[in-house]
Amino acid sequence: DPRSRDENGLAPIVWKREKMIPYVPTPIVYGGYLFDWSDEGIVNCVDLKTGKDVWVKRLSEGGKYSGSLLCIDGKIYGVEEGGTVTVIEAGPEFKELGTADLGDASYSTPAVANGRLYLRTFSRLKCLPAKKS
Repeated sequence: DPRSRDENGLAPIVWKREKMIPYVPTPIVYGGYLFDWSDEGIVNCVDLKTGKDVWVKRLSEGGKYSGSLLCIDGKIYGVEEGGTVTVIEAGPEFKELGTADLGDASYSTPAVANGRLYLRTFSRLKCLPAKKS
């Protein structure tokens, strides 16, 4: 029960992970799953209730990842330091939806606002529609 507390007012630990923890990218939660994108391009889907791996996959582009993830409409975006954006489906089965090259290095986290996706590289800020019309 997430409302239960110990004598110090702290919620109990439901589960914890000690392996496959990314150094920089922050995990993201969507649809009852936690998605963990390692610094080396390994994606891990974890069941939120149990803490157990649903799947673990290496992205086709591999690479190094410093930016955190962004989830839009069930799609997770991650930017590789060399500037490749990888999109996967946020679900219980691994599905890599595609990649795109930003043409420049990037250590940043994508952002979304007002129906637009913002991607910063070392020398540019790119703005794309978040959805195709």
